[in-house]
Order: sequence, then structure tokens, then C-alpha cells
Amino acid sequence: MKVSAYEVLLRAVDLGNFSAVAKEMAITQSSVSKKMAALEKELGVQLFVRTTRHLEPTSECMDLYRATSEFFATLVHLKSDETSDIQMSGPVRLAASRSYGHHILLDHLSDYIDLYPKISLEIVYTEKHLDLVTSRLDLAIFLGDLPSSTLVARLLGHAEYKVVATEQYLEINGHPEIPNDLQKHACLIVSSTIPSVRNIWEFHSEQGLFSVNVAGPLVIDDTDGAYRAALNHSGIALIPRWLADSAIEQQELKWLLQDFYPSSRSVHIVYPQQNFLSRRTRSLIDFLVERLTS
Repeated sequence: MKVSAYEVLLRAVDLGNFSAVAKEMAITQSSVSKKMAALEKELGVQLFVRTTRHLEPTSECMDLYRATSEFFATLVHLKSDETSDIQMSGPVRLAASRSYGHHILLDHLSDYIDLYPKISLEIVYTEKHLDLVTSRLDLAIFLGDLPSSTLVARLLGHAEYKVVATEQYLEINGHPEIPNDLQKHACLIVSSTIPSVRNIWEFHSEQGLFSVNVAGPLVIDDTDGAYRAALNHSGIALIPRWLADSAIEQQELKWLLQDFYPSSRSVHIVYPQQNFLSRRTRSLIDFLVERLTS
């Protein structure tokens, strides 16, 4: 299959180096370099600033990248009608945090499967921001700040959090009245949070912003683990409302610091900024945006 210079350009911007492009497209690295050199000569502009480890696209390159992406998107759309049966069957791989996947995502995906029974969904649970291309993912749902990248990001909403503990833990250790009191308690740390901020819990109130450096004897790799540890009287947890609310209602956990509001986290659906997205992937993106933002 002949690979155009413009296809190579799109993947070079996404992947950041020629060797990765060559491996993905099953062509030689010298062929990739020659295609980019020929394109630069044809257009009379420099497309990349080359270093030993990375390609930095120029502003002219990004202008061309956006225009090329739009062209391929239009091309795929025009062809979609004649290939609709093929496009709406096959696999789609998406990533999400375990907690969000279990408690939010799966509630909606059964309806999507009913709509498109020939599509096979594979969910990868991870607490990290994976590279979609190298991980062979079609899309992902990220909580928190997004890493700088060429990914397209669509905001789904915000995850709100509550501070909780069991009555048994509080009877032994006392009730925190203000955020700074947390420094005297065993706080359950979620290690998947960005290392530089995972021990800092932020609260908003009428008195302003409080940032508290917390600590505890237990570090867990996801919020479901922190939730389970809190239920076992191991300490105080900062967990999403989708976990906290039912446990509070059933009096399994106590809601603490109710006059102080933990910082929420944005929830985004992200996918590569390229125009070879299959119609089935686009349909899942549109479905999740409609369901999760309503």
C-alpha cells in the first residue's frame, strides 16, 4: 500500500519521531525522512525542528497538520456510507480508571452494545495517562489535568469528591473540624494521583482555599481501594461522590468537613487528532459525549 507524505506528516506530529512512524506504517525510516524532505522542498517551508530524540513541529507544520486532518476527515465521511456495514463492526479499545469504569462507564455501555451488536468493546483499566498510539487504544477517559499533547479532548463534566471515614475510626481518633486537622489523622493516599500533588488535598470554602499536606500509613493505587480501606476503618479517604454518596446514605461512612469543598477534577474523553478514526470509534465518542454530559 502506498503511503502519502501527508499521512506520514500526521503520524510524525502525533508520534514525535520518524522511527515510530516507520514502525507503525511498515516502511523504512529513510523513506519517512525522504518523504518529509520532499514535502518541505515542495512547500518551501521547514516542517520540523529535529533533535536527537524528538521532532518539534513548526507553526507552518501545525497549520498543514490541521488542514490535512480536516481533508482526511471529509474523505472518511464521504466514504462512510458505502462502507457503513464494515465500519460499524469490529473492535474498539478504550481506557478509563477502574473506579470510573466500574461505577459510571459500564452503566451506559450496555446500551451502546445493544445499538451496535457487531462492535466489540475492550476496556483497559488504568490509573495512568497512557499513550494512545503505543498502547493501541482508540480513545480514553481521563480524570484531572490533561498532559500536553496533540490529542483531541472533549469535556464530559467534573468529578466531585467527599472526605469520609467510619464512625468507628472517628470514635477512636476524633472528628476533624477544619482541613488542617487532617494532618493529625491517618489519611488514605491514592498513588495514581500525580506524585507532586497526591499528598495535597485542596478545599474551597467561604474562608478561601485550603491546601493541606496529608499523610498516612496506607498508599493505594486507585480510589476504589481507598474506599474499601475507609470502610475497614483504616483512615480518612477523599473519594468521588459516585462512591461516597451511597455509603453515606447507608450510614457506612460519615461525611466530614461539610463546609469545605474538595477541588473537583475535570473528566475528558480524548482521542488522537487524526482522521483515520473508524466510524465505529466516532460513534462511541458521540454516544459517550451525549450520555455523560447530559
